[in-house]
Amino acid sequence: MQPTSIIRSAFIAGFMAAGAYAASCGDKVQPKTTLTLTSDMSCPGNGGWAALIIPYGDATINLNGHTITCTGANCGRGSSSIGIVSTNNYIPNVKIVGPGKIIGFGTGIQVAADAPHGDGTGASISQVTIGGQGTTGIYVQNSGAPSCGTQISNMFTQPPPSFSIVNNQVSGQVQGIYVVGSHCGEVKGNLVADNNGYIQAIENVGVEVHGDYNEVSSNTLAHNGFGNNESWLGGGMKVGGNHNVIVQNYLTTHHAYGILLGGSANSARLNTSRFTTNGYDMVDYATGTTWNANNVCNTQNGLPAGICAAGE
Repeated sequence: MQPTSIIRSAFIAGFMAAGAYAASCGDKVQPKTTLTLTSDMSCPGNGGWAALIIPYGDATINLNGHTITCTGANCGRGSSSIGIVSTNNYIPNVKIVGPGKIIGFGTGIQVAADAPHGDGTGASISQVTIGGQGTTGIYVQNSGAPSCGTQISNMFTQPPPSFSIVNNQVSGQVQGIYVVGSHCGEVKGNLVADNNGYIQAIENVGVEVHGDYNEVSSNTLAHNGFGNNESWLGGGMKVGGNHNVIVQNYLTTHHAYGILLGGSANSARLNTSRFTTNGYDMVDYATGTTWNANNVCNTQNGLPAGICAAGE
């Protein structure tokens, strides 16, 4: 395989390090480093753990308009291939910046601090398009601690989000965006559509978020969840945790549901979202949900009073 041309710049201890070039796929981006792609990359799925690796956090990968593609064996749905990965016990401030594309990997982007006490606070993924027939588009684990909610409650000291998944496009997966054990973050402005893959024991969902004090807002979700044959599985959005805010999302044409609140989604707040042609627009297995009456629903059949705007 020909070397992929990538320019790396680093600022360490107040001095600019000399420029360097990645020799091949599998390059490791070290702390205090920004790696900017200058050309497309084609990386073998069986050639290593991932196309690009951030082993210790505090690093940025700028796709700079380029595409990373999985080639050969061990690509696609059910494979262990990963486009960009950062996984360790402590991986703060991992940033993946587009525009750019990641195509054909089992997992497009994985930022996963080790469970149960790892810390990936500061993870940021923005303006990335993930496609091909994969398992998970974006996977984030253990970013932010539940205690962050005490800071959010003070309007004069609003902290930045503990993680940010913003303005991405994901298609062709079993799980479009999957967030677990992560708190005080934002999943915002993403286009998640046509994720209808099937793998046994994994529910086919556009966006799934498990954690506390998260904001899931302004996302457009369309035609997800049809990989599951069971009538009660597969849908647009699934949220579990405490004190989450779900606002101004548009959800259309999903298999079993538009939004499902899991049994642990206590004190969620949902408003100004729009639903059309879903199996069920909303399913609520949670306790203490605040349903504002300004949601727009395709049908109110089976929904409690006060969830959707009158006359919808």
